[in-house]
Amino acid sequence: MFSPGATAALSSSAGLPAQERGGLFGVKGLDTPADFPRLAVQAAAEVEQLLALAVAGEANGTIRGGGFVGILDQMSDSICLVMDAAELCRNVHPDPAWKSASMASYETLAQLVARLNMDVSLYEALVRCIQRAQDTNGARHLLHAFAVCFYWGALQRRGLQIYIYRCIYVYIYVKISIYIYVSIYIYRYLYIYVYIYINMYI
Repeated sequence: MFSPGATAALSSSAGLPAQERGGLFGVKGLDTPADFPRLAVQAAAEVEQLLALAVAGEANGTIRGGGFVGILDQMSDSICLVMDAAELCRNVHPDPAWKSASMASYETLAQLVARLNMDVSLYEALVRCIQRAQDTNGARHLLHAFAVCFYWGALQRRGLQIYIYRCIYVYIYVKISIYIYVSIYIYRYLYIYVYIYINMYI
């Protein structure tokens, strides 16, 4: 059931001029359901650019410590601005069009977050940045916290997935091998049986 409080939150800015409203939930440019996919794509593109900047900047030495933290923070802001609004909208908005658009945008950005969590190049750049960083304004501590989250929250799962895929591969390989060997065994004895039969009775 859509609550009166949520209804008030959605409609509280409806009577204000567009430039003062700033869009649904205060998100600039979020004025119609069709704006959700556009903003999600825009956020994803910004994050991809920031990711490339972070990895390349760390590699060529132009980005260190606090600069790397700042880029990670910008990536988070770009995603959360749209994703948080989409999460709220899909749960509380009474209009099916808004709910559908917000759901699609949320899933798009959730997939992006999952991919970022598995991005080995970003993790390796982060580790190198920690090794070289001076602990200015706690930057090294923050980078280390990011690295721990990466390792335990994502890369470990990636290792588990690789292990599972290898187990599946081995299982399929063994199963096929057994099938082939059993088939050869059967055909061999069938051949011997036929050969003996022919020589005995023909």
